[in-house]
Amino acid sequence: HLIAAIIMIAAAFAVYSNTFYASFHFDDIPNIVENPKIKNINNIPEMATAGSRGITMATFALNYYFGGLNVIGYHIVNISIHAINGVLVYFILYMTFNLPSLRETFGDKSYRLALYASLLFLVHPIQTQSVTYIVQRLEILASLFYLLALFLFIKGKYAEGMFKKIIFYGGVIISYILGIFSKEIAVTAPAVILLYDY
Repeated sequence: HLIAAIIMIAAAFAVYSNTFYASFHFDDIPNIVENPKIKNINNIPEMATAGSRGITMATFALNYYFGGLNVIGYHIVNISIHAINGVLVYFILYMTFNLPSLRETFGDKSYRLALYASLLFLVHPIQTQSVTYIVQRLEILASLFYLLALFLFIKGKYAEGMFKKIIFYGGVIISYILGIFSKEIAVTAPAVILLYDY
């Protein structure tokens, strides 16, 4: 799994390495460049708890605190989040292929299938806008918590012992809330989790 994670992280940074100097565009201007709230680190608690998109705006404030309006830092964070999403996709697929109902058919191929599919997810051109357009961190951050909720649900479903189940299912709830506070798209996570369970 460590080798798979290293391959995926390296692939994400290799594919998006030419975007480090891509400038602010469109919605980046009002949300980042001209947004006075992100320019004061003391606003982070207020932003993070302000509701929809607050977590994402807090990450922009952290970016501004450490690097001002230097776009490199914003792009490194976006690519890092995307790489983590790829790793989560890998683990979700790996665990799915090893479920009791699928293990006999896919178990011996689960590593390769999960790795190839997650690499396709990472480098597919359809991801370009959400990774390179800085303000679209909204999408990839919400996706991170969305995928994390599904991952934790699977871990919880097959965990042994009530304490472990409570920890994993508690993580699902926290991930769901953080996802909604990143962008509203995460509101559908419970439906996807129920569909996956079905």
